[in-house]
Amino acid sequence: MVEYMIFSNLNICIHLILAITSFSILISSIEYIWNQSFITESGFLDWGTLRLRHRILTKSGFVSKFFDKLFLNGSFLWINIARAILSFSIICMSFTSERALYYSFLVQTLALLTMLVSIRMPYGQDGADQMALITVSAYSLCSLIPAFNMEYFIFFIAIQGIMSYFFAGLIKIISSKWRSGQAILDIFSLEIYGSKAIYRILCKKKHLYIGLAWFTFGFECSSILLPFIPIKLMILFVGSYVFFHAFNAAFMNLNTFFWSFLAVQPAIIYFCNKIHLLH
Repeated sequence: MVEYMIFSNLNICIHLILAITSFSILISSIEYIWNQSFITESGFLDWGTLRLRHRILTKSGFVSKFFDKLFLNGSFLWINIARAILSFSIICMSFTSERALYYSFLVQTLALLTMLVSIRMPYGQDGADQMALITVSAYSLCSLIPAFNMEYFIFFIAIQGIMSYFFAGLIKIISSKWRSGQAILDIFSLEIYGSKAIYRILCKKKHLYIGLAWFTFGFECSSILLPFIPIKLMILFVGSYVFFHAFNAAFMNLNTFFWSFLAVQPAIIYFCNKIHLLH
């Protein structure tokens, strides 16, 4: 019976979501620490240049001085070290039977630091970073409300995930480059996100990259049906999404993409299971 699935347990589901999301943030933090040379004052992603995109930060005042203190002179390195420590702590606590009283405080602090990272690094942020930020921020806000029903947190993450897939597919359908399959070729031809081996194969088989493009946006748009299809078919679809993200991680070097969206799957299963129990 679906009622006894592991993902029907509210606490297990919440902490599994947070543990996987924290692992994604841990990877992101380590990448920033490892590539610190690009972020220092002499790097091409230095704060002195990036703050010019925010008018309020170019003026002399409390706000600009506050963010300068946070992001100059190596402070950003310590923000990511703190994020890594917090993420690791949350992962460890998520799998213990008795969690510390300050578990929610750790998540709230992680959400705050992740917001600061998104301000400091406006470029290079992708859907994985946004999803991770949304997840920890939503939990933080919910945990601040006394006697809040945390089911609504899971419902929010599930709907957010389903809508992310659906609109990603919808945007692809609208694009003529995706309908023609050219977008698939362009992606795999890229130096950073592409794969030369797959690109060479696709170039020889036009029907393959066109079919792959249509499968991709059809697959993403079908997410809107997840709460309404039979539960076993829904589980199969969720498993397919996991495989989809694993493929992207393996061949497109999207390290955090897999983990951020893997964290959404328990919420989707929990949400869809609840919908089915109402019938």
